[in-house]
Amino acid sequence: MAMPTTPIGDLCGVIAGAYAISTSDGCRFLVDMDECLTVRLGSSDEVLIGREQARSDRPLVVATCRIGEPMVLLVDRGIPNVEFTRRETASVTRIDRLLRPPQLDRLDT
Repeated sequence: MAMPTTPIGDLCGVIAGAYAISTSDGCRFLVDMDECLTVRLGSSDEVLIGREQARSDRPLVVATCRIGEPMVLLVDRGIPNVEFTRRETASVTRIDRLLRPPQLDRLDT
């Protein structure tokens, strides 16, 4: 069963909600502004992403995320003395607002 979604064209300036981002190289990412995390998704929406399967970064700023352009995020990786890390993806092909975000294992435990 797939996650219910609403397609949108631009994530810039959004400060709430959870979004599945698909890119031209076949990758998919979850950007959850409410839970302050971003993870790379597996091939199925039904896969529970846990600490062992995903790297978690806390998004600080969505610099660019619109269809046809790379997604650029500034993230906090929790590294001492490093204010942020810039993450860039391949060109975005789809942005879906998740009406019910997937349940993730706690990534901070």
